[in-house]
Amino acid sequence: MGEGIAVDLSLAYCKEEIEEGRLVPLLPGWHRPKWTMIVAIRKADAKDKAVCEFARWFADRQKEAYPLRWKPLFNKYQVTP
Repeated sequence: MGEGIAVDLSLAYCKEEIEEGRLVPLLPGWHRPKWTMIVAIRKADAKDKAVCEFARWFADRQKEAYPLRWKPLFNKYQVTP
């Protein structure tokens, strides 16, 4: 029925529900530990320079984009990434 308690839920999955008031924090100030994003490639591609360069480039872009994407939400709902 869509009712219950989630103890570890990313804002990425519930932003709209929080904004609409359908979800509320039970433990204000509590947050899960920061997630670390991992970019992986197949072992068979480890010697492919183009694949490795792209994976490295993509990982670097995500490190830059993550704070810009989520900081406004973290601030709005008083959570620390």
